[in-house]
Amino acid sequence: MSVKPFLDTNVVAYALANDMRKKGIAEELLLDRPHVSVQVINELVSVAVRKLGYSREASIAAARMVMQQCVVLPMDGTDI
Repeated sequence: MSVKPFLDTNVVAYALANDMRKKGIAEELLLDRPHVSVQVINELVSVAVRKLGYSREASIAAARMVMQQCVVLPMDGTDI
């Protein structure tokens, strides 16, 4: 049985950043259709706007692309 990796926000955000080494690693990980949570998607939008200088619209577009590339896991009270 093969288990898909779970990517945290910082790894996903590296795919949007300018550091080519980190960007390449993140993009490679995203090719494997990893798992992310709804929280990771929300944090990605925030990081893209606040730290990477993306517009709100561009950050939402990036989040949509990540959601298409990943398995997005819901969160509920048992996760917290």
